[in-house]
Amino acid sequence: MLGQIRKITSNNKTFVFGLFLTAVLVGTSGCGANGSPVSTLVNNVKLRTYAQNNEQWMEISVLLSTGGFSLAGINLPIVNPKDNTKIYGELSMIPTLCSTSPCYGGGELAISVNLTQTTQVQGIDIALPNGTRLPVGGLQNATVVALPIAQTGAKIYIAFGQGVAMFGAAVPFSAMDPAGKYVPGVNIFEPLTFNKINLIAGIFAGAAPNTTGVGLFVDLSSTLNQNIPAERLFASAHDAVPDTRDGMILPWRNGVHSVVTMGPVKPSLATERRLYQKLYRLSQQGLTLKVE
Repeated sequence: MLGQIRKITSNNKTFVFGLFLTAVLVGTSGCGANGSPVSTLVNNVKLRTYAQNNEQWMEISVLLSTGGFSLAGINLPIVNPKDNTKIYGELSMIPTLCSTSPCYGGGELAISVNLTQTTQVQGIDIALPNGTRLPVGGLQNATVVALPIAQTGAKIYIAFGQGVAMFGAAVPFSAMDPAGKYVPGVNIFEPLTFNKINLIAGIFAGAAPNTTGVGLFVDLSSTLNQNIPAERLFASAHDAVPDTRDGMILPWRNGVHSVVTMGPVKPSLATERRLYQKLYRLSQQGLTLKVE
């Protein structure tokens, strides 16, 4: 599990996120490495997979920048939605511990999950918490599982199939609810790459409570450890190509390439600016992003 709190030093990107929002307000064009303010939400991603009791586990650590918002710490179990005694992992929020002043918001989103067990579970609605479709293409022939995180509105997503290996998380924050009511149904996502890990990250907005927050989706095809023996790694990957060398079923082996696609998701420029404007005003109120 990744529940142990670690010190994360603030860096320039946490401040840059606030500057980008300000730039949008005064009418400049998109900013950031990929042309959008949401491209600064994620500073780094680390991913590790390992075998435990003949099952495949994954740990992912994502450094977030939240500008004027602070981040509240929390640990929540990932459980079977029909049997909360079956625990499949943990989601943690670990706030930044600043060593300098001023301190800009952010921290770490840390998730550990039993991939083998969760892919065998009948999940819930696979939409984002605001009811819109996932910002990822190429999943039409894959099995997609979505699991709720307690009663918070947060979800994790796992998809496996022919050419598909994906993990995602969508985390609503009550402090962002006013922005969701202002522009409900709006999503802004930007593709990013960290250490050869491809992902898409951004913001989703909804009118109802706990339907506005931050989401990210990671293409696992180039990073999953392919040397861990197991009888059948992912029971739900019915269309995957079997590898007889070790009994594993990995959809990207034997020359099958990832078909997961991650392109920018944006509304009109006017709507995008309205969302950033509302978020910026909220961030100036000293609010804390909480999962509740």
